[in-house]
Amino acid sequence: MSKIKGQLSVEIGERIRLIRESYSTSKKLSLEKFAEILNCDPKKLSRIETGCQMIDTELLIKLSQETGKSLEFILTGQDDFYSARNKEFKMKIKQILEVAYELLKKLP
Repeated sequence: MSKIKGQLSVEIGERIRLIRESYSTSKKLSLEKFAEILNCDPKKLSRIETGCQMIDTELLIKLSQETGKSLEFILTGQDDFYSARNKEFKMKIKQILEVAYELLKKLP
């Protein structure tokens, strides 16, 4: 596994572990119980959570459907909400910089 792919696997695995741990409101859900919910081998889920194995498409979709987490969040750590807000923020910054540039041009 390449270094970049390995790092990506670790980051995705960490998010999956956090999703599992926050899935049940009463207490942290065990890896075995979560694997059962996802119809997945616990050893495979463990390898995914530790970054030793990439999650496959079928399990990724099942995880998203079961937990209500977006695919974007699972894969990147960003949600649609944050992406939209980030775009809005960037547009406002761009507008402010354009106004500042115009004001600077008027200075002697």
